[in-house]
Amino acid sequence: MVHAACYQIYSRDAAALAAFLAYLLEVESLAEGPSAQEFVVATLPPIKIKSYSGPPVNPVPSTAESDALLWQVESFEALEQIMQRAAFFQYRQQQEGTAAVMMQSKQVELNGRRTWQMLDLDGRSWFFMAMDN
Repeated sequence: MVHAACYQIYSRDAAALAAFLAYLLEVESLAEGPSAQEFVVATLPPIKIKSYSGPPVNPVPSTAESDALLWQVESFEALEQIMQRAAFFQYRQQQEGTAAVMMQSKQVELNGRRTWQMLDLDGRSWFFMAMDN
């Protein structure tokens, strides 16, 4: 799992991924750089998302585990709210006919805690873990 002061990730559609994460986590997303190809999602720690036009894989060589991002939320209720926002965002994308940001998701148990796993458009895993059981 990645643990850092600031996550820096790459995406084929940085704007869409930043908008999705900002909606999911109820924070702001800010464009940076002269061509708006870089976004910062105002979480703790912040997420910096950079655009790239490579093949549909993460451009940084990594294993699936090192490319996974873990977010801890205070309760199962907070986790359920994140899952509901993700489902609504996905529904809205389908209605608008835009490309999906969330490719798949499922509930799993990780380290004995209820966790929701999401796979984004770049094949990166996001884990949202409830800290209460």
